[in-house]
This record gives sequence, structure tokens and C-alpha cells, in this order.
Amino acid sequence: MIDGPATDGLETARKARLHGESDRAEQAYLAYLRNAWNDSDALAEFGDLCLQRGRTQAACIHLYRATMLRPSDTALRLGLAYAQLRDHNPTAALESFNTVLTASPHDAFALNGVGLCHLLADAPAKAAANFVRAASMAPRETSILVNGAEASLKAGDSAGALAWIERAVQLDPRAMILMHARYLRENGQHARALATLDTLPSHERTHPAAILEHARCLRGSGRSRDAMATLARLASESAVYHEEMGHCLSSPANAKQRHDHWFTAAQMLFDAHKLGRARSLLDRLLAEDRDHAQAWNLLGIVHQTAGHNALAQDAFRCAISSDASMWQAYWQLGSELEQHNRIEDAKRVVDEAMRLRADAATDEDDVQLHLVACRLARREGRLDRAQQELDALSAFHLSDASCLLTTFERARLLDRLDRPTEAMAVYINGNALAQRMSPANQPRSNPYLAEVEEWLDLVRDGWLADWPAPLMVDPAAEPDPVFVVGFPRSGTTLFEQILDGNTRAQVLKEEPTAVRMRDIVAALPDGYPRAVRSLDGIDLGYLRRAYFDAVSTCCQRDRTRLLVDKMPLQMNRAALIQRVFPRARWIFLTRHPADVCLSCFQQNFTPNAAMANFYTLDDTVRLYLCTMELWDAFCSRLHLSVHTVRYEGLIADPATETRSACDFLGLPWQAEQLRFAERARSGTRITTPSYEQVSQPLHDRAIGRWVRYRAWLEPYLPQLQPWIERYGKAT
Repeated sequence: MIDGPATDGLETARKARLHGESDRAEQAYLAYLRNAWNDSDALAEFGDLCLQRGRTQAACIHLYRATMLRPSDTALRLGLAYAQLRDHNPTAALESFNTVLTASPHDAFALNGVGLCHLLADAPAKAAANFVRAASMAPRETSILVNGAEASLKAGDSAGALAWIERAVQLDPRAMILMHARYLRENGQHARALATLDTLPSHERTHPAAILEHARCLRGSGRSRDAMATLARLASESAVYHEEMGHCLSSPANAKQRHDHWFTAAQMLFDAHKLGRARSLLDRLLAEDRDHAQAWNLLGIVHQTAGHNALAQDAFRCAISSDASMWQAYWQLGSELEQHNRIEDAKRVVDEAMRLRADAATDEDDVQLHLVACRLARREGRLDRAQQELDALSAFHLSDASCLLTTFERARLLDRLDRPTEAMAVYINGNALAQRMSPANQPRSNPYLAEVEEWLDLVRDGWLADWPAPLMVDPAAEPDPVFVVGFPRSGTTLFEQILDGNTRAQVLKEEPTAVRMRDIVAALPDGYPRAVRSLDGIDLGYLRRAYFDAVSTCCQRDRTRLLVDKMPLQMNRAALIQRVFPRARWIFLTRHPADVCLSCFQQNFTPNAAMANFYTLDDTVRLYLCTMELWDAFCSRLHLSVHTVRYEGLIADPATETRSACDFLGLPWQAEQLRFAERARSGTRITTPSYEQVSQPLHDRAIGRWVRYRAWLEPYLPQLQPWIERYGKAT
């Protein structure tokens, strides 16, 4: 705690919070904490405020710091643990709960927290055991009893679940009415459940949850018609309405209606990004009707969205097998196979669809089939056929999304036909359309560019001159990762694929690991990037843990292998990464600046704040110049351990370049690393625009490609010249 005017600021924060003025309270806490970063009381109060406002990342970092400053305070540690649960980090929460239990073995709320962690880990028996212990310590805590009921139900013990709830009902009968009815129903006591619902106050009976529970109880008691009449009070555009209506139509004679409702519900759940529930409902539908082609197709899309590509392909094949005219499944499967570089398999699927659909009316399915066929023909060098597929689309009314795909495909084809003037005109139109379609991601006042430019302003003001010395890291801690960076289209995906062939490396492929660290720092009083320089050992320990927690959500970490984190523009956050990982090594990919800028402009990237800077050449070059200046400053002033790989050198002599990089990383060079194209063609999905290139043997067609587009790049060459001298002179 500090004295003087700052203390008045803390009182202002407390009074504002007391009066419910959350915005004012937050600003006052932040202002106070800038000068009182070790005031554990204020940190804990602000962490609680952030948790109340749903800002779980901010809550966790402030509560963590308060806990580290008062390590013997189990109440603080307990608050942190529940915040970590709210932040969807059960691993860290379990560790915190167990720390509390080490000091206080009979703490009911810590035992309850351990139970919740096991429940989230789908271990209901372990969860229930902890809830039993917690309830014995706090027998009048209804939340523990409710959690025990949920664990018992998930473990298949409906009678045990009801016993838990009836203990809670004795403590708070009015609040437990709806839940009591649910558990009575789950235990098969439908008449009691309905009688319990009748005790709800009249104004609560119109709540959607009460209507749904009433319908389920009616259905369970054999009154399906009454259940459907009750469901009519729910909005028919809700997934839960259609799901329950399907359950009500349980007669074999109603199978089609039942399946129609379930399919509609699954579509709604998918649209709401509830993939697990959508998949479960589709599995149930398909268990009854193995020939429901639409359900198979939707299941394929669900698996595709979840990244389960093999399951997606199987589902699309089942859709086609169930209905040979399920055209969407053909082009979805063809596109999946093409993106996995299984060209021959994709061709067979698309050719079969084209043959069967020869006389069909033109619609969106035709558009997508022609687009996949065009990509396949272009990739095989059958450029006339690719042109025919695109020309066929002139008869279609294209949606904006299809128009965007068609435009970029036409531009790529024109480029391959060596018609740069026409190609560039089409690329310009495509980027203009992409920009119109993504109003939330505009280059000017763009948050990503603003972040880079703020860093540059600080660097130019000498902010790195007195950069803190690296803090010691526990020798037993997990080794610092390797970061593979470079401006997009510099060869980072190619190099990632090469490193991925080394059995001693574990490669992360463009996962937002450092983004989590950046977001946490942004929640600190000085915000990002200013707070980076003042991070101390407590903050850095938290960020290091947060990074590896993020890694664990992306892969099953193998600590016997070197962790390689590839994310091209992570170079703009190198100062933060260096503070957290002072022993990190960096692989920096370079390529002729004009080739890089041209290639970025000519990609149809998935829109986000960073990629929005590639809609025009002006903005592309601007981001390139800012990024390279910032990276150069980070390297020279923070003394990063960097090994540079030139794309042109990698193409000319891959063995020498990769051996040199492996020596830098302490990895044994393995010949398998150079078989990346073969691995890419074996079905591995690559999610960057480079998936086509890395499936081919190395070639130099992309080197010096900018020369054909010199007329458009000429205005930018003077600005790029210093970087051309450094990275592109030999090209």
C-alpha cells in the first residue's frame, strides 16, 4: 500500500464500485495500480471487479499477482482458482484448488472446485467423490449439492442425483422447483415432476426453460400430443424446439417428421457454433436412418469445421453413397481432397459429379463444382480446361462469396497464362470486393497496424535503450520455444513443413499462442505494449504458464521434442516474447521484398485485422515497411538469437539451408525433412495459401515474379530499396 494522493484514487475506485459505477471504478483502479503494482488488496479487488464484468483474463492476472504477493492467503488462491475455471482453464484451476487443499484439507469450496474440474474433464465419478467430501464440510451449501447431482447424473446414477437435489430442496425449496422437476423426470418420476412444476409462480411458468421442462415431463409420461402443444409456446426458430419436437414424434410412423426436426435443430446448432451438440444430434438421427444424405453432408461440414478432416471426408462419401444427387457433398469432398493435395482422388469425385449433373439446372452447387474443377485443372497445368470451367460460370448469378472465389481463381489463371496486365486488373477487383465484404476488417485505423505503429513510435523515441536485463528462468522449467517468423509469403510454410519432418521437433502451425500473452498484457494498467517493459518475475511467470497452457490446447505436448512455434507476423511481438522467453531462438525467413508484397496482395486471405492490410498495394507496402523496421530494431537492440533463411537460397540448395538451420537449433539433420512435398501429398492438411506450393517439388518460378508486375510496383521500389539491398539484391 502507498500513501498520499494515490490512496485517494483507491478510495475513489472503492466508492465507485460500491455505487455500481463499474466503468468509473475500473479506470480508478487502473490509475491507482500504475503506481501500486504490489498492493495485493487493490489487485484482488480489481480482479474481482473484472470477473464480475466477464473479463476473465484480466481477472486472472490480477488475482494471480495478488496471490503471489500473499502466498499464504488461501482465500485469495481460492478466488483465483474459480476465476481460472471461468477463464476455461481447468488445468490451472485444479492446480490452484489443490494448493488450497494442501494448506486446508477440509476446505469445502476447494473440494467443490476440484469436483468441477473433474466434471469438465468428463470424470464424473471422481467429481462426485469430491462433492461428497465438500458437502460433508458444508452441508447447507446448495451449489455443492447441485454439482453433486450433476456429477451423479453424468455417471448414470439418476437415483443418486435425485437424492442430492432433494437435499438442496429442503434448504431452498422455492429456488429448486425447476431443477427438482428435472431430476424427478430423469429418475422416471414424471407425475411428481409435473406436480412440482405446478408449484412454480405463474410468471415463471412462461420462461422458456420452464416450458421446455414441462414438455419433457409430459413426453416422459406418455402425453406426447400435450407435450407438442406445450412446445408450441416456444419460438419455432430455436434449436431446442425442433430437437424436442423430434423426441415427441417417437412413433415409427413419424420417422420422417422426427428426422426433419432433428436435422433442422442440427443446422441451427451448427450455425450457433455448437458443434458438439450438432454432432450428437446428427449421430442420433443417422443411427435411425443411415441413408439420410443431408444429415451425412451436414455431419461432414461439422467435422470439417472442427478440423476432423478424415471424419469429414468419410461423412461426405456416405452422403454421396446415400444420394447420388447430393451435389454439395461432391464439391465439399472434392475441395477437401484438393486442399489435402490428393489431386487424383479429388478429380474422380468432381468428374463423377459433372457427369451425373450434366443436365441439371445451374445453381450454387454447380458454381462450387466448376471452381474445384478449375483449381484441379490449373494445378495439373491443364490451363485451357481451367479456363473452360471459369467461362462456364458466366451463365450463373454468383453470390458475393462465390464471386470472390471466382475472381481470385481467374486472376491466378491469368497469371499462369503470363497475362499480367489482365491478371492485375482482376486481382485489384478481387481485393476491392473482399474489402467490401469485410467491413469490420479495414486497413485504416486497423487495430493490428495501430499496434505495430505504436511499437514503432516507442522504438523511435528510444524506448528500447534501457530495456530490462533478462530474468533468470528456473533450469527445470520447460525449455524456451523456437519461433519461426517472417513477413507472410516469405517461405514460412515451406520451412515449417521441412522442420516438421524432423522427429526431434514438434511444430505448431499458426496457432495464436502469443496472442493470449498479448491480450493478458493488454489487461494490465499500462496496457500493451507499454506494460511489456515493466513486467516483473511474477508477471513473466504467469505469462509463461499462459503460453504453455495455450500450447496444450493446440497439441499433445511432447517435452522430449523441441517446440517450434511458426506464426509469420509474431515477429511484431518479439519484444514481448523475448521478455517471457529470454532464451528463445528465432528462425527468420526472408524473400525479395517486391515478391513478398506482390504475393500478399494477390492472396485471398481469411479476413482478420492483420490480413486486412493486404487489400491494396499501398497498405501492403506500408505494413511491410513498418514490420521490417520494427523487427530490425528488436533484433539489434534486444540481441535476439536469430538465424536467417533466405527463401531464394532455400529453393536453390535446400539441404545446405536446412542443415545450417538444424545446426543452429541443435537438431540432427534428417533426410526425411526434404520429403515435404511427398508428405503434403499424402493427405496432410495445410491451412495456409501455400498448401499448393509445398505439395510440389521445389522450383524457382516464384523467384523474381515481381518483375512481370513491375509497372504496378515501380512507385514503391524507392521505399523498398533498403530492404531490397538487404534481402533481395542477389535475386
